[in-house]
Amino acid sequence: MATACVKSLESVQCGTCEKTIANGTEFYALLFDKHPDLRHYFKGNENLTGADVKKSDHFKKQGQRLLLACHVLAHLENDPASFKAYAREIVDRHLRMSVHLEPKLWSEFWPIWLDYLSTKESVDDATKNAWLALGKKFSDECLDLKMSYVYE
Repeated sequence: MATACVKSLESVQCGTCEKTIANGTEFYALLFDKHPDLRHYFKGNENLTGADVKKSDHFKKQGQRLLLACHVLAHLENDPASFKAYAREIVDRHLRMSVHLEPKLWSEFWPIWLDYLSTKESVDDATKNAWLALGKKFSDECLDLKMSYVYE
């Protein structure tokens, strides 16, 4: 499973060059254009279009954070303790930034991620299933009862 996820990331590298920065902003452009109902989570940016997002310095940085998180999760999938710790770090990061997501969004992110990934490469069933399984593992950790403080 981890191998399929890691392999699929070859087409969406993170980094500092124009192409890799575009990888991140293109994800958010897709999110803003196809899922306008999620814009309210981006305070001060709710009225941006996908085209606006691509030019935004904020989303250039945010896109890299998101890509890096997906890369890290894919590489940690076979290391359960580190995977869980990183999932919790992602939740904590959202909370530190006062981003309180609806619990369902921890799992609903992954089909959006696959939609984006399919704009970069052909996503076969094995890759799709691998990302959805990783996403379930990730969201299960985020929603663990021990983390109920997150949603208070």
